Amino acid sequence: MNSIIERLRPATDAGTALCAAVDREGEFLARRAQEHDAHGTFAAASVERLKELGVLGACAPVADGGHGLYSLHDLTLLVSRIAAHDASLATAVSMHLALSWYYARTVHCAPADELPGLPEARWLAAMGRDGMVVASTVAEPGLPAWQVETEATADATGWRVTGRKAMVSLSPVATHLYTRMKVLTEDGPLLGSAMIPVDSPGVSVLDDWDGLGLRGSGSGRVVLDQVPLAADAIRVRGPWGARDTAAFEGRAASSAPLAGIYLGIAEGAAAAALRRYASVKNPSAGLQNLVAELRLSLAALRGTLHTALGELHTGLADRAPRSLAADEGSRLLEACVLASLVTEREAIAVVDRAMQICGGRSFTAGHELARMYRDVRAAGFMRPYAPPEEWVDFIARTATTPADRTANTPVET
Repeated sequence: MNSIIERLRPATDAGTALCAAVDREGEFLARRAQEHDAHGTFAAASVERLKELGVLGACAPVADGGHGLYSLHDLTLLVSRIAAHDASLATAVSMHLALSWYYARTVHCAPADELPGLPEARWLAAMGRDGMVVASTVAEPGLPAWQVETEATADATGWRVTGRKAMVSLSPVATHLYTRMKVLTEDGPLLGSAMIPVDSPGVSVLDDWDGLGLRGSGSGRVVLDQVPLAADAIRVRGPWGARDTAAFEGRAASSAPLAGIYLGIAEGAAAAALRRYASVKNPSAGLQNLVAELRLSLAALRGTLHTALGELHTGLADRAPRSLAADEGSRLLEACVLASLVTEREAIAVVDRAMQICGGRSFTAGHELARMYRDVRAAGFMRPYAPPEEWVDFIARTATTPADRTANTPVET
């Protein structure tokens, strides 16, 4: 049974085993986290350790060497367990894990006769058998995901893709780039996606990430210069430049593991603060108040996220991607946005109070809370709707239904 008093617990055997494996490696991961944060280097050795534990193949079928994890709740908790030791590492692998869960959902919901030719089935198998590592290569500075400027142009053999991508976490060790692009056609631009092998001609991975926080996440840039793709390699998602309501549920599912990062940071910070508090023989009223407020924030975070994850899994697990009605997808994205914002705000509050409990030493370079203080601030740039006007508009707009607005229209007299 899950409790807001203790850490949330995985609900499946696969989730339980993977979370336990990560916890056993906590000392190694935390030690390397400090090193990578100090020097701004990618956490390559820690990613390799997670691969050895089977974390990157979590969602791959057991028959292909994976764990068959198909619980969005447990996947998010797995990310949180990693983040409690190293938020940079959790950020890097969360992108890969979110995509792998999306592929597993596609396979889970597909008719049996379609499975042999399903790309997602091949990708999952490769994650389990061959160590395939996928970096989400979507973001471009200042542009929403449906208005990316990376272009795919048709040629005699297929396509050529050219563009520049930013914030490509995990890219230094990725074998493949799951990329979104503007597909130029005779009928106008369309939004498309493709899986691009990193060793393709024209792909340049720039290990140039130098962030204020999450310094070990490898979130650098990727340059695509006339990268050749086969004619059938691009999957068209819809019109380019228009917000696609059919993608709402996919955005919600992919954002859930990101919330796990901030749950993990909060739990790591709380653990550090409570170790300090336990060493104080006669705590003052002020110190006791800080501990109580910290625990309230942690309880609010856990309870909200646990409820949202249950709602997301119920709404998505047995429904094929892009098959939900617009209002259903909007409702699930609303739940994700609300939970993400509560998680962000309460995690920041937990870290702030943890630093006050531990005192000035926590504000020095090399202290774990100083690292968490910077890492947790990245949450504001990783919401399902990141710009302030976007999430405010969305939450306000979904507060009432069209029927509510019609029923409450003032009657002219």
